[in-house]
Amino acid sequence: MASETTTGSDPITAAGDRGWLAAAAADPDFWSMRLDPADLAGCVPPDTPDSYRAPPSSVVPAPSGAAMQAILDRLERGPGFVVLRGFPVADALPDELDRRFWGFCRSLGAPLPQTRDGDRLVRVAHDPETAARQIGRWYGSRERLTFHTDRCDVLVLLVVRAAAAGGVTRIASSAAIVAELARERPDLLALLMQDFCWRVPERPVAGAPPFFRQPVVTFAEGRLSCCYNRFQIEAGHRYPGAGALTPQQAEALDRFEALAESERFAFSVRLEPGDVQLVNNHVVLHARTAYADGGDADARRELLRAWLSVAGSRPLAPERAATFGDCRPGRVRGFYPAAA
Repeated sequence: MASETTTGSDPITAAGDRGWLAAAAADPDFWSMRLDPADLAGCVPPDTPDSYRAPPSSVVPAPSGAAMQAILDRLERGPGFVVLRGFPVADALPDELDRRFWGFCRSLGAPLPQTRDGDRLVRVAHDPETAARQIGRWYGSRERLTFHTDRCDVLVLLVVRAAAAGGVTRIASSAAIVAELARERPDLLALLMQDFCWRVPERPVAGAPPFFRQPVVTFAEGRLSCCYNRFQIEAGHRYPGAGALTPQQAEALDRFEALAESERFAFSVRLEPGDVQLVNNHVVLHARTAYADGGDADARRELLRAWLSVAGSRPLAPERAATFGDCRPGRVRGFYPAAA
């Protein structure tokens, strides 16, 4: 059972949809920042590729410099997402670009495992063979990705090459959606604050439970944390012992997703090479339209992705332990379960 609280204590949630979408649409400075080369000067790349898989410490280091702190402030106390313009991608070979991006991510926080093999730096591109095996993890597909959150405090995506067509990023404020539900359908919000059964992604350990329980919406010390993935929830409720979704639960999920998809809450932006998208998963949902690649390998959409724990992160309710592990603020938390 989720902790009881009100939505008003969280400055992002309290703002609701008042001006969030209008500000994003009218003023790019609300959600975008231009990177100065000096901002990257202190981002030290790793000595060896093995650093990409080294286990992090338990406490997140402070960001390296005022520019990195300003980014984190936007994520935690501003709109909850930011697009950085001007990351140098055109002049670097793949290995060097990996190093630059990794150094940047390490300057912001602690990167986390994203795969069952423990990879903390992931190249996102369409691969038919890989996409066919990514049940519930379709980032390697060209198909539309619906609104969801990832298992981390902050998602970071660097655009190396954009799609030939489509591939538009979509952002929705889960904080605004929660505020709207509190006004129009508090009964549905109450359901979203109760446990749902979630499928464990690509279960790595034989005999481990195939699902876990957590709410979509929780609060800790008045701060919101929203976790949402409709596929994982529906799959989790199909396992023996989980129990089918009730009509009331399905209605709550339907309304939550309908608000996210509506023009009142969804904001779209086409990202270009050199753009870095950062998302606070606790207060923002993200999605992507379907896309088409160019004919040549060098013309195909490609991104680099990291999952981060960051200093100054919000406290989480105990119900988030199944997804994040340590719920204390400023700790390394959020993960993809490593293979035994």
